[in-house]
Amino acid sequence: MSSSSFYYGPYGPMETQPWAQAIMGDQYGGSPADVCTNYKKREQCDTSEIFGLDVLQPELLPICLGALIIGFYCAFKTKQAKGYNWQYQALTFAMTGTMMTDAGWNDCILPGLWKNNNLIHAFFGIIDVGLTSTIGMAFLFDGLIDVGILKPDSKETKKYFLSGMGAIFIGWYFVFFQNWDIGFLIMYMLVVAVGCGSWVMIQLYLVFWKGDYRGFQYAVYATIAGAFGFFSLLDSKIDIFLCEHLGCHFSGNFWWFLVTDICIYYIYRYYQARIGPAPVKYQNFGQPAFVIPMTQVQYFENQNYTQQ
Repeated sequence: MSSSSFYYGPYGPMETQPWAQAIMGDQYGGSPADVCTNYKKREQCDTSEIFGLDVLQPELLPICLGALIIGFYCAFKTKQAKGYNWQYQALTFAMTGTMMTDAGWNDCILPGLWKNNNLIHAFFGIIDVGLTSTIGMAFLFDGLIDVGILKPDSKETKKYFLSGMGAIFIGWYFVFFQNWDIGFLIMYMLVVAVGCGSWVMIQLYLVFWKGDYRGFQYAVYATIAGAFGFFSLLDSKIDIFLCEHLGCHFSGNFWWFLVTDICIYYIYRYYQARIGPAPVKYQNFGQPAFVIPMTQVQYFENQNYTQQ
């Protein structure tokens, strides 16, 4: 079957392009449409031999390494800055670096090492998706702390967080081992959408209600990147479109991983821009009725007093 019957790029039929022949030609058993809609053909197209090992989606490995570096760099710099809520922010960044590293191992390398060991795959798979859901929950906690509902140094906050994390991993156990049919939809899509979506809404509320626009552009960049990555997973049409037009190496998974790196970096920049009390003209603009007794202004005043 010729790919010209399905897709014509801006420079003519796709199969006439050398890069297309290299990654999506007839050697994979069909046209770009066949490769992009058939899981086995796409896996065959997107597998490379590296040091004698079959590596699935090798293009993800540099992104995962980048996520490890970015995540722990942001966590370290956040801890150094000691801003309000630095504990949960640093934890969120570190978990993202850890999760993406595990995803690179689990999605790319592990399938070629132990192809038939379902228990090992399940173990690292639960770590991957469990941390993904926990990161979504962590963004919810970050937002609730920012708005003053939770306190960053409270034992109650820690208890709530650990309880939620435990419930998430138990839920994923049921998805993997008890055939919970709608578990993926709830534990992955719903938790991540609610957690990250709540964070975005809370930041918009804080920025526009108080008129404190410090770092707002970084929050916008992070939101756009995260939304694109999330919807590239949610809508299979986007994934297939990217695969057909850019090749099997650059379909939805590639962009989901890449925008995660971008998103985390810009969230870090956003928080760094907002460290310290707001400028004087913003401090009395208004306060939410449920603000905690120690506001960010009071927090930094206490920090300065302690250091004197």
